[in-house]
Amino acid sequence: MEVIAAVGLTVVLLSVFTAAYWHLANARHEHDARRQLRLAADAELLRLRAVGLGVDSEAPSSRPAAPDQGEVALQTTVRPGEGIWIGLNHVTVVARRQGSGRGLRFELSAYILPAEVNP
Repeated sequence: MEVIAAVGLTVVLLSVFTAAYWHLANARHEHDARRQLRLAADAELLRLRAVGLGVDSEAPSSRPAAPDQGEVALQTTVRPGEGIWIGLNHVTVVARRQGSGRGLRFELSAYILPAEVNP
């Protein structure tokens, strides 16, 4: 009887540890995916700050518009600044990634000088 109880307890503990391991692995994977989105959006804003925006305020994305599984897609929108931000462009970068299960999204905005004003 004691052997059966010990084997049963071992199986229960093994299944609990396995479930905890898979849960932590999935959480780490999602955290890494969110970090990748944040870094991609930040890199796109840094690129636009470095090169500036053209006269027509176009901001072409450096990443694919339609991502495959696991790739990051960047969508950049530019509009003129309002109020105290007149003369600057309000740039919003939306980074998306389709993962297994659900898609992730991260949005980052900044005011950027037009190219003709950049030093």
